[in-house]
Amino acid sequence: MNDTKEEEQESAEVDEVDIHISNIMCDFLTRCHLNLRQIANNGANVVYRREQGAVFMRIRNPQATATIRSSGHITVTGSTSEEDAKKACRRVGRCLQKLGFNVRMRRFRITNVLGNVTLPFGIKLVPFTENHPKICRFVFTW
Repeated sequence: MNDTKEEEQESAEVDEVDIHISNIMCDFLTRCHLNLRQIANNGANVVYRREQGAVFMRIRNPQATATIRSSGHITVTGSTSEEDAKKACRRVGRCLQKLGFNVRMRRFRITNVLGNVTLPFGIKLVPFTENHPKICRFVFTW
């Protein structure tokens, strides 16, 4: 009797779709040019990569990394939710304001979401990609 109830609970758990978001990438504009050398000298938790033309800023809460370009284009990666992504962008903007830049957060958008999903069934990749060539691609490499 107890075995059938446990089996029903296990099958109910397996039938659920489990989605886990692991990384969100977003960007925004500051509407002003930024002096990367000044940010690197006076900012906290920053690394200036001259060969890449960017400053990388790490923030702890929410945990994220910002790529700051002199044009005012900032890309933030590492967030795990939409709210955390927006909060991280606002924190980066506030840090730049404290360094003396006239930052206004404009054109915020989420550009990429990376996640994993567990399905209650298997997917045959080759037939799926052959039937849906516009939305997916399967590349087999060794």
